[in-house]
Order: sequence, then structure tokens, then C-alpha cells
Amino acid sequence: MTARPREAGRWARFLAEVTVGVVAAALAAPGLTAPSPPTLVEGDLAALRDVLSAVGGRPTVVNFWATWCAPCVHEIPLLNELRERLAPQGVRFLAVSLDPFIYQDPAEARAKVSRLVAEKGFRLPVFLYLGGQESLSQMYDLPPGLPYTLLLGADGKVLERVAGQLEPSEVERIEKAARAAVAVE
Repeated sequence: MTARPREAGRWARFLAEVTVGVVAAALAAPGLTAPSPPTLVEGDLAALRDVLSAVGGRPTVVNFWATWCAPCVHEIPLLNELRERLAPQGVRFLAVSLDPFIYQDPAEARAKVSRLVAEKGFRLPVFLYLGGQESLSQMYDLPPGLPYTLLLGADGKVLERVAGQLEPSEVERIEKAARAAVAVE
């Protein structure tokens, strides 16, 4: 039996609210280490905006990545270390997986992300992005290619951008800017 359109809409809104609540809780607890395995939720551009606005008022490191991207996988330890140093200061972290751009079946993308997160010990909350590529690119002025890392200020504006694999000097720059952003609050 299929749900009627009105019921399906209510169900979708309910799931979106639960998703936002789960990720917001994972992002909102300063100094708290991510649950093992980290939170994995999914949604479209509106859900991503909701997740990021739910933690508004705090600097947030957002990393766009995918399991099939070798530089993305290579930088996981750097992101884990950065989170260990900055989360106690109140900086939030979110890894946005773009695997559905390649794996059209959300279940396949979810399985690949979950497997890699467990294998590599990725400790950031993960948002599996199921929306359109163009709308996401426009939202953050994303260049082609992965990985891509942003530091968003408490107001949601981009403070730092790193296109490509994070290098130690770029991690240092992000850390310095994040600490400065926390100090301003």
C-alpha cells in the first residue's frame, strides 16, 4: 500500500526534522567526541542548510568529500586531528559526502560511506548529500573537484577555503582562523 501524497509529505517533513535534530545534536556538543560510528544522515540542499543553521553561532569546518576520491580519503587523519584540537573550543565539524553524484542508488552510496568511515576511523558527523550538484555548487561557490574544505564563521559566511587535499600548512591556517573566530564570539 502506498502513502497518499499528503501523508508522504508529512512523513518526509518528519524525517527531515529528525535528520536535522540528529546532526545538530552531534555538532552542538563542544568537546564531545563523535559517537562511534559517527552520525550519518542524509538529505537535500534544504536539509543541509537546516543542519548548518541549527548550529549557527559557532564556527564550522565543512569538508566536501567522497569515498572514491583518493585525496579525500588521504586527508581523513588530518581532519580527525583538527577536530580533536578544535571541538573542545566549540568549533563544529561536518563532512558532506558527495558519493550520490557517482552512486545513483542512495543505499549503495550509504553503504560505501558507512564502510569507509568505519575502515578509516573517520570521526566527523557525515551528511550524505542527495540533492542536485548545481545547487550545492552555487550555494558555496564550489570549484570542480574534491576535496573542498570551508571554514564558516558564526554568521555562516565563508572565512577560509581550501580546494584540493589539505596540507599541514592549510590545516594550520584553518585552525588559526577558527580559533580567532571563537575568540571573537
